[in-house]
Amino acid sequence: MVTNRTCDHSDSGNRPAQPWPTAYRVEFAANRDQVFKAFSAVANLADEASEGRIRITIEATQPQGFDPAWLRNAVEEPLDEADIVTATNQDTGTT
Repeated sequence: MVTNRTCDHSDSGNRPAQPWPTAYRVEFAANRDQVFKAFSAVANLADEASEGRIRITIEATQPQGFDPAWLRNAVEEPLDEADIVTATNQDTGTT
């Protein structure tokens, strides 16, 4: 798993003298098993984040293209059922 992390160490005022990050960003590539293992850590971050919310961006590629019916049934509907508001950008590979 390749990981890239960045933190904003802006002074928050009420924290100890040691600067604590006020923002945290992590980006990684993961297979299915790693995704399942990572979501516990993602949930932990959401618990500590402002308003208990984080932003998740997912990017996946498939050279032969994703079947639109499969995307709807396997990805979009489960997210809808979880009351997750999504914004999708589907690249058809045409210009």
